[in-house]
Amino acid sequence: MRVFHIVSSGDAQSIPLELALKLPLPESDLRVAVFSGDTSFGRTDDEPRVINLNASSANDWSAARRLRQAINDYDPDIIHVHHAASSFWGSWAGRMGRRNSPDKSRRIILKTEHNDRHHQGLKNDLVNLATYPLLDGVICNSDATRASLKPIECRLIKNRAWTIYNGVDVSKVQVASAKGQSDRVALGLPEGKFCLGAVGRFVEQKNYSVLLKAMTLAVAKGAEDLNLILIGAGPLETVLRSEADVLGLSDRVIFTGAKSRDEVYRYLGAMDGFVMPSLWEGFCNAAVEAMAAGLPLIASDLPVLREVLGDGESEHGHDAPLYFDATSPDAIAKAIGRIYGLGIEQRTHAGARNQTRAARYDIGIAADNYMKLYKSLMRGECPAP
Repeated sequence: MRVFHIVSSGDAQSIPLELALKLPLPESDLRVAVFSGDTSFGRTDDEPRVINLNASSANDWSAARRLRQAINDYDPDIIHVHHAASSFWGSWAGRMGRRNSPDKSRRIILKTEHNDRHHQGLKNDLVNLATYPLLDGVICNSDATRASLKPIECRLIKNRAWTIYNGVDVSKVQVASAKGQSDRVALGLPEGKFCLGAVGRFVEQKNYSVLLKAMTLAVAKGAEDLNLILIGAGPLETVLRSEADVLGLSDRVIFTGAKSRDEVYRYLGAMDGFVMPSLWEGFCNAAVEAMAAGLPLIASDLPVLREVLGDGESEHGHDAPLYFDATSPDAIAKAIGRIYGLGIEQRTHAGARNQTRAARYDIGIAADNYMKLYKSLMRGECPAP
């Protein structure tokens, strides 16, 4: 069985790339085409299974032709696409390309939906209308993502949609975050302060503007040693830095910029707690990585976050994540005050609970579940959703 993944980006933050490279396949049976050719962190430089298409944009026809040629040359049994540009070009190239196998069997094409479909724009709607008729099914990274598929999309794929959770390299997180516990100074974080962290792109979805407003309220209500560590980059970075200055938070908010995954894990190890204030999510690897690092969490009250992170409290108090209304600075501030006020024993219990929960999302489990689905489809079976 030869498998060909097509991902939009090859940088160090690419979950689809990381998961594809974890598939338990011989080197000769796996290829991953990176549409944008983004290898800013160098992870794919010496990776023989990765093909960089070096697209200049989502509409780069020359990159699309290179993709079709790569598919024809490799002749995979399964093509697995991700995100808008890679799914559009990959689906059409896969269906139109020739098959070199003796039996000329029909190629299987799958797509993973990585985010809540209710919050994706017209571009994604049009891409799905153009590509879903070509697919043999859709993999969703949570039950909530699967439930968000639109009725027309379900009809186009004949309801062949399955949930396979994203994967996190749990052991890697734990090893790297353990090193970060004594690295505060080296990482530029203040000693003796409470460091609350968040990881994600600086985009509307992540809701960092409201989080900054909540920070001012939490400090005013007594969280005197509170600091916020924002790891990431994106189009709203300049706006967020300006907002932090206006709110008087310039000495409390640290913008680290984009970091490699190993660096992110070190920062997680140096934090005291983690906040996920998103307005919507599909799975949220960042929060699962924080759980794997043993951090107590507060998070937006979204069905998908309750599904993935778990719910309820135990006799220890704040073991499970505490959820808040992401549109309310006051509600977020109250949650921040709650996590800020945890004692050492409570943090330890919450961290242990979260590490246990994170183990169910280990990247090896996700890769094995992909392989089980591939093999079932290759046998002509249609697994139940």
